[in-house]
Amino acid sequence: MLLALSIVLALLSAAIIVDNWRRAIRGAIGRPSGSWSPLLGGVLGAAAIALWPRHDIGSWWWVPLVIDFGSLPGLAWTAWWLLVIRKRQSDDDRNAAP
Repeated sequence: MLLALSIVLALLSAAIIVDNWRRAIRGAIGRPSGSWSPLLGGVLGAAAIALWPRHDIGSWWWVPLVIDFGSLPGLAWTAWWLLVIRKRQSDDDRNAAP
């Protein structure tokens, strides 16, 4: 039963991870992409690894959180955008105001 649950979680995680990257790439090239799913793919993948019956892969629980754009990469990009790009835009707006 644990194996079946782990496989279902892994498949859902993989689908969400692929979709998050697809949306990120489409957004990066300027095409409409919708929003990505923060943390969902990574958390489901981490749960799938944690529940896997063979305990020798349990130490790899963090990998889905690193490869899912909606987890570490997306959150890091959002933080960078808020700290750098948005600040630059508001500085430009202040300089342009009469």
